[in-house]
Amino acid sequence: MNTKQAINIAQGCLLWLVNNPDELTHFMQASGSSIDDLKQRGSDPEFLGFVMDFVMMDDSWVMAAAAENDVPPETLAQAKSSLPGGENPWWT
Repeated sequence: MNTKQAINIAQGCLLWLVNNPDELTHFMQASGSSIDDLKQRGSDPEFLGFVMDFVMMDDSWVMAAAAENDVPPETLAQAKSSLPGGENPWWT
């Protein structure tokens, strides 16, 4: 997946957050982001990488964001790996 595709998917996940107030509030509290940050940094690959990290913290969020964006869930992980910081896998 190239960076442009990853950005598009991550922006779709950001839109999913915006359309889900509970998750958006949680994201904004966790990131310290404001509504202005969302507007200004919505195409910043580093910020979008953080969005992807956040969405991928919960399997139900992954499934919902993937369904909303009409992509398989594993596409979100592929997008994250194509954004800044994604080259460092995380293991639990």
